[in-house]
Amino acid sequence: MKPIENMTLEEKAGQLYVIGFNGTRMNDYLRELIMEWKIGGLVFSIRNVENPIQVSELIQEMQELAVSNNGVPLIVTINQEGGDRTCFLESLSRNPGSMAIGATHTPEWAHKVASLVGAELKALGFNMLYMPVLDLAGLVDNSVLSIRSFGSDPQFVAEMAECYIRGLTEAGIASTAKHFPGAGGSAVDAHFDLPHIQKIMEELDQVDLVPFKRAIKAGVAALMTSHVSYPPIDNDAIGTFSTVINTEIARQQLGFEGVITTDAFGMKGLTNYFSPEESAVKAILAGADMILKRHGREANFSNLKALRHALQDGRISQERVDVSLRRIFALKQKYCIGGRTAISTVMWNKVHVQSLETMGEDSVTLVRNEERLLPLRLSQQTKTLLIMPNLLSNASLDGMMGDNAGYIIRGILSDKYSCSTDGFDIVHYGLDPYPEEIANVVEEAGNYDLLILGSHRSNIRPRQAELVRKLFELGRRVIWIALNTPFDLLDYPTAKTYICTYGERLPQLKALCRVIAGEISPKGKLPVAIPGLHGFGSGITSWN
Repeated sequence: MKPIENMTLEEKAGQLYVIGFNGTRMNDYLRELIMEWKIGGLVFSIRNVENPIQVSELIQEMQELAVSNNGVPLIVTINQEGGDRTCFLESLSRNPGSMAIGATHTPEWAHKVASLVGAELKALGFNMLYMPVLDLAGLVDNSVLSIRSFGSDPQFVAEMAECYIRGLTEAGIASTAKHFPGAGGSAVDAHFDLPHIQKIMEELDQVDLVPFKRAIKAGVAALMTSHVSYPPIDNDAIGTFSTVINTEIARQQLGFEGVITTDAFGMKGLTNYFSPEESAVKAILAGADMILKRHGREANFSNLKALRHALQDGRISQERVDVSLRRIFALKQKYCIGGRTAISTVMWNKVHVQSLETMGEDSVTLVRNEERLLPLRLSQQTKTLLIMPNLLSNASLDGMMGDNAGYIIRGILSDKYSCSTDGFDIVHYGLDPYPEEIANVVEEAGNYDLLILGSHRSNIRPRQAELVRKLFELGRRVIWIALNTPFDLLDYPTAKTYICTYGERLPQLKALCRVIAGEISPKGKLPVAIPGLHGFGSGITSWN
């Protein structure tokens, strides 16, 4: 790689950035970012993905341009967390995500899944992954964390994190522990506003920082900070701009020597309060090494220009930037140089698929079976209706929310129970159903004996919770499936039959149907507590 001492100020400034882009092919904007702005890395999202081969070819073209023009390879990263943060929906395996891993209560699954995901990403040309999420999932109304966390217990999450990091490292992928120093303690989503967490340092140290300490000991390559305010820790700056958090806690107290990256600069928790021009400079001065900027061409250029000017006028010293560059180049030396395996080895990989299906079977959790409805025994006279949320109507920058869960469950169960050609009857509802929609679904459900009800975070969606309650008030037998977090049970705490899948990917849905049919015993246990109802580790693991 090009020696740091031979780089211009403009080159140094560019290397501090990882930037998002539009399109699925090399374009003028990408060329400008690489050739003119000398950026250090690029982050992919679902808008850049057609299929694995297209992604692989684009990454190769990017890297060839960066190395030939700048003498430094790119960090190429992605938010392929699994669960509802999945950019690759075809050809590659469908990773159920962190909370499903947590529900197995088997840390080795974290290692296996990370190894599998890492191998797939490496074959495509990626060299970094923004994982694992180390925020704790104990807050039931946290709208952004959901199933992205391994669980709620600090030591439990720490053990999962260590194994996940080890799996990624062995696969040649740089890991990123996020969101430092812990963002699970607020119900506010930083994508929309600035969260505030009122924890003193002692509590942070004994709870939220526990997984990060283990991650650092495990050799995590990077920490991602959070756009969160921690007034008792630093009343003058949010986490992204806090010298206390970036330098005193991460570097001096915890001894972290790797790369510190910001979270994405396009979030409203940041942009509502700070301009693009000041954000980059404040973050670097606080101790960050890399800026993640995903949205907006003009905002991206404003950030880049501001950092160049700060270097030119001495607000940020060359010595300060060189410290960050040495960390970034050490990461690139370890993870960004070298060959990759053939992409054909990971596409439609049957071993990967089988492994994740087995993990799915180990994660699906039967929380209640008080009426002994499961295993399900159906007579020809039992009229059964599946009631499922429409998940494909919601997508994010980091992927589709889920597979078409309702039709998948319907297809699998219809086959297992030898139903007619049309299978079980099914009705879908929107995640936030309107009153007319609620009335129509409830009216239809009244014509059936057994309801198989799927919910998706009804505990933070009042209209969906209303639908759930009205369906139970019909007095029918109900098998209730929480397709995301386990907290939906709070909406109708007296439900008799309750199953958790921790996501809607195919491995979980297949496992769910096998449990319902009695082909396998449930094995999963809650990785979080359902307040006032079920403790951490609860779960029925036999049919006796």
